[in-house]
Amino acid sequence: MKFDISGDLNPGAWFDLVEGKPEEGRICLRLANDSIFNEIRKKTVKNKVEYKQRVRHEFQEHDEDKYDELFWDYCIADWENMEDALGNPIKCTAKNKLALVGGSIEFKRILSRCLDQLKKDLAAKIEEVEKN
Repeated sequence: MKFDISGDLNPGAWFDLVEGKPEEGRICLRLANDSIFNEIRKKTVKNKVEYKQRVRHEFQEHDEDKYDELFWDYCIADWENMEDALGNPIKCTAKNKLALVGGSIEFKRILSRCLDQLKKDLAAKIEEVEKN
């Protein structure tokens, strides 16, 4: 198997928001790999130490909101032809991604369908490689 390591190793895949109708909008999604999860973890988990009655307590604080923002900003690589209720284009920004993921059940269902398909496609590709 050959890998092109000169470019983006995880560029993502495009999906129609309405299956078979790319003019209704498209979204480019990618799955997070170990290095992305580690990078996000470094930015969202803080190791803390407290002393209570001369006893040292170590614990971690997790910034779940920041985690969600970084995770979805990575997984949603881009989109096309997405508009608000007034017909204005919605820019593909971290803020807009998080607003749609957290606020729109319809968008979350579309996202779930597309990510499931991406996982199936990856599993099929891995299975094909293992056969050869």
